[in-house]
Amino acid sequence: MRTCRFHCRKHCGRVEMRVLGLWGLTLGLGALLRLVAAVFFVGINDIHTADEQVISDIAEHLLRGAGFCLEDGLPTTLRAPLNPLFLSVLFRFFDQNWPTIHVVYVGLSLLTCPLTFLLAKQIAGARAGWAAAVLAAVHPYLILSSAYILDETLFTCFFLAGACSLLASEKTGGRAGLVLAMVTGVLLGAASLVKSAGLFYSFAFWGWMATFKKSRLPLLGIGLLAFLLTISPWTIRNRLITGSLIPIATNGGMSFWGGNNPVVLSDPSLAGSWISPSKLPKRPPPGLSEDRTDRLYYSWGFAFLRENIKEVPLFFARKLLCFWEWGFFTSPWNRFVSVLYGAVFLPLSLFGIWTLRKKRSLVFILLQILVFSGLAVLVIATDGSSGIRYRVPLEPFLCVLAGAALCSLVGRKPGRKAASPLRIMLVCYLDFARSSGAAVHTWELARHLAGNGHKVSLFAPPPSGALLFPACPGLEIVAVPRNGSSLWHYLVFLLRLFLALLSSGSRRKYDILYAREAILNPAPAVASKLLGLPHIVEVNGLAPDDPDLARLAWWKRRLITSFRQMDFLLTDRIVAVSPGLAGVISKSSGVSLEKIAVVPNGCNEELFCPGDTLQARTKLGLDPEKIYLSFTATLYPHEGGEILLSALSGVVARRKDIHLLVIGQGTCFEALRERARRLGIEPFVSFLGEIPYSKTTAYIQASDICLAPYTEERNAAIGLSPLKVYYYMACGRPVIATDIPGVGDLVKASEAGIAIPPGSPESLGEAVLLLADAPEQRREMGERGRRLVAEKYTWTLTARRIAEVCEEVLRQRNGEN
Repeated sequence: MRTCRFHCRKHCGRVEMRVLGLWGLTLGLGALLRLVAAVFFVGINDIHTADEQVISDIAEHLLRGAGFCLEDGLPTTLRAPLNPLFLSVLFRFFDQNWPTIHVVYVGLSLLTCPLTFLLAKQIAGARAGWAAAVLAAVHPYLILSSAYILDETLFTCFFLAGACSLLASEKTGGRAGLVLAMVTGVLLGAASLVKSAGLFYSFAFWGWMATFKKSRLPLLGIGLLAFLLTISPWTIRNRLITGSLIPIATNGGMSFWGGNNPVVLSDPSLAGSWISPSKLPKRPPPGLSEDRTDRLYYSWGFAFLRENIKEVPLFFARKLLCFWEWGFFTSPWNRFVSVLYGAVFLPLSLFGIWTLRKKRSLVFILLQILVFSGLAVLVIATDGSSGIRYRVPLEPFLCVLAGAALCSLVGRKPGRKAASPLRIMLVCYLDFARSSGAAVHTWELARHLAGNGHKVSLFAPPPSGALLFPACPGLEIVAVPRNGSSLWHYLVFLLRLFLALLSSGSRRKYDILYAREAILNPAPAVASKLLGLPHIVEVNGLAPDDPDLARLAWWKRRLITSFRQMDFLLTDRIVAVSPGLAGVISKSSGVSLEKIAVVPNGCNEELFCPGDTLQARTKLGLDPEKIYLSFTATLYPHEGGEILLSALSGVVARRKDIHLLVIGQGTCFEALRERARRLGIEPFVSFLGEIPYSKTTAYIQASDICLAPYTEERNAAIGLSPLKVYYYMACGRPVIATDIPGVGDLVKASEAGIAIPPGSPESLGEAVLLLADAPEQRREMGERGRRLVAEKYTWTLTARRIAEVCEEVLRQRNGEN
């Protein structure tokens, strides 16, 4: 019974796709709760607070082209600009239709769910991410804040996105890490332009980043630079208007004086709370500018603290308790929410600290809690509602801790452990009805991983004909349909592949998503992030140098390169088949060499084995008296077919008993046939086309000498791990190969053939004539080559090395040594 099964499923729109279903349920529940709160508890037909009114007034002036002001002709610095600007855009599209605008803010609030998921996944694993996302969807204070047109909703989105980007930059080295650090700076700058207190909160990010290794300090520099460049235009605007240095806004002094004054210290009913400065007996003189009023408020607040230095500790303690107040007890519903938060959510968050105690990222979360709490106590005034309001951006961090705690309580520690056997999702875009080198490599790797005891699910398009490769227990193939060859059909295929990965990954507990690099295929990288799986990309060459892509316009090749770099940015590890290729990847993409593992190709030593030459020729109908040369290749220019034919024209001029077998197809197939006709050597060459993988052995066994005349261009830069050379050696045949990295050194070190200078038909011809007259030397070379392949270059060993890379990535993901 075949254990390797094709499951051709229509993945689009499947209800049973658990990941999409869970996201739909989570976001749907979050949207429903937020809309209910907005409609029935707060109201969506108008605005309700003084801050909302100020934001709305500035937005109206912006819409009319009057500038950022509260009164016509009087620019203001009282508010950060981004939320009023965003509201003015909504006014532009929806007029002042407050129900619609409230729905938009509800949608913004829903973004906290996937952002919290991404944050928790990076810190504690995908399962903790799901738990945190659900908690963010049902969190009462996140729900309540979404019903208001206040800064916190937009600020939380930018703030969380910046946190996710920062953690990713810390794990990613090289140019990709610098890009992420720059994105972090821009996101934090945007958050500060929503809420001026973001300047102080951002210091916690940069402080944590400063604890990186010295090699990561450039991340701090580029992140800070991007942050400053993001806020500097607004700071310059404030300078031009007021003549003072005002980074964002001037409403901090009012908050500081309102929460640090004699009234809130002496009145027991206001203990730790806040009072509007307009209700205090000490007020600024009329006509004072906004920036001077702000500085005056700050001076009064600091003077008050200095005068009452003995009472300050108890005073701050009361303010801290007010900041962490659970809620209001004015109704049974509020009482229930408060008890639920204080008795369940906060203890879970505290337990999450213990669960994540060994993870470095825990320091990042605790630093955010410390800075938020400290700033609320020292600067931001807190009363019953303001304490919850100012804490809203902090609640997703507590959701991360609570999500990690839930995972621990149900018996699964955050993160995935290296398992034996591994469950691997292997993704490629290949036709397994063809015997291309890429198809051979991928199938043999999958088959031998399964043969080593691992469970492999191979995601690929269905074969165009009969499957040419042998099945294996433990290897399952999931065929993702593609209905055509156009760009549109390819995009549909990518969507189907993405949904197939999510569907299978949500049903089964995979450990690794391993993808063979494909052009413009972001599906594996994105799916791995949503599933919380480590992602490994295998690279076998330089995609922009592929002959099939050489005819594309420069901007298309640049687009391919950009997608490639994005893939490298999102992956946990890159597997290259040669050291040279690893170096080129590192240099061109900015990826650290530490992130690249070199694992050479292999050979199926059971299929490719020595055999009787006469029997093979009899089976294939070949002349037993001739000297046969075999050249197995996908016929691209870099394979050296033109050099080979030029060499053959000189060889057959001296010996008429030599015949060349050309096995393979490619873009140069017809051009090589035409060249053979022009050179007059057509009778001495057989172009056999593509031969099934399992039948290639017979042609190599029937040959006396095997050839690999690679060109120096392209190949010398990346080095090679040549499948055909391994086939030749495994069959015990001598090899004549170009002396380039990965080929010439292999032939010379094993003494399994002759290494010739690249681009030299004369040297190739002389080597052929030399071996043609030396049957004993050919036999000895073949024996040495067979021993080398059996010891170092089998698919069993390659699969074992790949499994070791997977396990190393899993250990690093979980913080293990």
